[in-house]
Amino acid sequence: MDNSYIFSRNRNGKENKGSRYKICLCCKQKMMEHKESLTIGLLKGLYKFYMIVKDAKVNNVHTSLKGMDMGIRKLSHNEKCNWTKLYYHDLVGKIRDEKGFHVQGRWYLTQKGYLFLKGEIPCNKFVWSYNHGISDAPDAYSEEMVYFKDVTKTDSGSWFTTIEDLESRPHGNDGSEQSSIF
Repeated sequence: MDNSYIFSRNRNGKENKGSRYKICLCCKQKMMEHKESLTIGLLKGLYKFYMIVKDAKVNNVHTSLKGMDMGIRKLSHNEKCNWTKLYYHDLVGKIRDEKGFHVQGRWYLTQKGYLFLKGEIPCNKFVWSYNHGISDAPDAYSEEMVYFKDVTKTDSGSWFTTIEDLESRPHGNDGSEQSSIF
């Protein structure tokens, strides 16, 4: 039996390009991989995290912000649940203790994440994840690279292109963004 990838199929029998699997030659188990693409939703969470780090003046933040009053900048449930996808793209990193273990819920903004937000460097459009990490397949990282502005582009233009664009936008009296994306 060939051990090449097979794309999953939905109920209608169409290929699902968001997940693929191999069949283990030894035990016949289905080994699933998932395509993790950069989306506007992920980047909104990354931007909020950047603002939290900037306001706290420390790059070591708990995603639930326990004990911190950041108001509207608090990450939503969806942003927290999809946080690991930013880790797969190396835009955020896990805080580790002196023994090298991940400190639960604590993350930092990587240099790559900061430069990506600034629009200075591109990032892979998608990565393939497997068992809470990056797949070891040769095509685990997409060859297509995208900039921050490419991901945030819409049919009517771009919501924002860099973090400087966002920071220069006017704020309401309560400190909230006057933008429909936040």
